[in-house]
Amino acid sequence: GAGVVISQYYGARKEKEVGRAVQTAMLMTLVLGVLFTFLGLAITPFLLNMMNTPDDIMPDAYTYLSTYFSGIIGLMFYNIGSGILRAVGDSRRPFYFLVISAVINTVLDLVFVVKFQMGVFGVALATIIAQGVSALLVILTLLRSRECIRLVVKEWQLDGDILKKIFRVGLPAALQMAI
Repeated sequence: GAGVVISQYYGARKEKEVGRAVQTAMLMTLVLGVLFTFLGLAITPFLLNMMNTPDDIMPDAYTYLSTYFSGIIGLMFYNIGSGILRAVGDSRRPFYFLVISAVINTVLDLVFVVKFQMGVFGVALATIIAQGVSALLVILTLLRSRECIRLVVKEWQLDGDILKKIFRVGLPAALQMAI
């Protein structure tokens, strides 16, 4: 939803609104990231029971999901940051960051599982580290941008009008993807 709103403002050459939308989207992501982390950790046992996870793999499944949810904010920041970049026509850098993340994930999977015998926890840890790197790369790109998409943490605030537009577009899209 944020990408659509930002691209509409960008296309209309409303740079001030683009900036406000970027700051709103990033703060919204931070708030939702913290919320989804705690929500994910709280519902992990319920999800595993609902899926009838076999008892013999329940501990590993719980370890993986709880570790993964602990780092979900990295995935969220990568997604919002890459959406912002794509909204203004930059699809290359998010792709490169994703490739870097995939390589890091693969290498760390091997290191953590084969060398350090960390099992499922190592696989989940590799995933959240790789996602954290991709999030960091996107955030650094936005912080260093000289365009209207520049991330300015001091200007983070939730603009009610922009937030409504983001949710008006984003919620139906999210529901469609979930279904």
